[in-house]
Amino acid sequence: MQRNWKRAASRTLLGASRVVAGMNAKLRDPASALIIPPASPGSLGDAAMITSAIAGLRRHGMTRTDLLTASPWPIDQQPDEAVDMEAFLDRGSRTSLARGLPRLSRYGHGYLIGADILDGVYHPEPVLTRLAVLKEILAGGGEATIFGSSFSETPNPTVVDELRALPQNIVIAAREPLSHERMERLLDRPIRLVADLAFLVEPVSEPEVVKNTFAWIKHRRTKGQRVIAFNINYLHEKSNPGLTAAATSFLSKIVDADVAVVLVPHDTRTDRSDYVLAKSAAAGLSDLQRESIHLLNATTPCDVKSVMASVDLLVTGRMHPAILAMGTGTPAFSMVYQAKFEGLYRLLGLQDCDLLIDPQAFCTRPDQAAARTLTLLENGDEIRAIIQSNLPNVRTLAEGNFTSA
Repeated sequence: MQRNWKRAASRTLLGASRVVAGMNAKLRDPASALIIPPASPGSLGDAAMITSAIAGLRRHGMTRTDLLTASPWPIDQQPDEAVDMEAFLDRGSRTSLARGLPRLSRYGHGYLIGADILDGVYHPEPVLTRLAVLKEILAGGGEATIFGSSFSETPNPTVVDELRALPQNIVIAAREPLSHERMERLLDRPIRLVADLAFLVEPVSEPEVVKNTFAWIKHRRTKGQRVIAFNINYLHEKSNPGLTAAATSFLSKIVDADVAVVLVPHDTRTDRSDYVLAKSAAAGLSDLQRESIHLLNATTPCDVKSVMASVDLLVTGRMHPAILAMGTGTPAFSMVYQAKFEGLYRLLGLQDCDLLIDPQAFCTRPDQAAARTLTLLENGDEIRAIIQSNLPNVRTLAEGNFTSA
């Protein structure tokens, strides 16, 4: 009985809010935008896309750019205002939606950062709630866009149905050619080919954490060492319990080859985050070996991109450190998952450069991964040349996230 009463009350509130939203639509500002993030704070990759989205929208004429979030993000470009509808985004709360509706009707544009969540493989519910926000903005007379996303061969069927049913005037973009092909085939609608927003991240300052890392890299180079960066992804540990031990073995072989390593944690969520795993992997080294290891305590995507420009190679379990590195011309040797990497490397002309490795292969044969890393260091100039020749086109594609045509 109480549950039925609550449902009826929420329906009444939702109906009243739609009436107010309809009235507020007259106050809609065509040059205002609301950005919908793919998740809660904790990922530097998501922060990179938000940073670029805010900067890009302002560059393309938006005079007001807000962010749908209840918590602050570690970003280099701050929104004009944070809008809290977290209870709806995360739990589907109708009360939260009703409270937000009058605000949504005032935006001229809504932008969803689809990232790697859009296919619903991780969880379908957060995708569906985010799409619902886009549709409400569209219903109020605004425009809606889904920024460049990845899409696997095995998307969630409910999410696929919802995406197929979206109005044709909602722009959906894919961030690399393989996802573009999958989305057009599975969603049966035109999809815009772009590149990831993070390719547009531009460092705006040089904080102490970056200065200290530059000084450390310079010191190691004076000792004749080459320098790589290394990221470990806690998501890989679920199916590869030996990940940390393999990372320790990998680092040991790299350092013994007279190569220094900057550890680059990417995601701070969960008690087994990238940060925790990186520190655990380094803890398994000898005191002498750890002299060639430096932990980058980056707080924003720009911190990471600044440092990536100063290393010779990145070895990574996550895609956005690879994008931030290759956006500076630095090659990235990546552990693949969720069918996200292959299209990215094709976009940069690197599909034949043997720069991808399965996480299981890394865990079972870290010695081979280390050997491949050392080989890539020797061939770095050739790979850099390929990246640099393709970067202008990739950046142009990334700007395509913001075009209306």
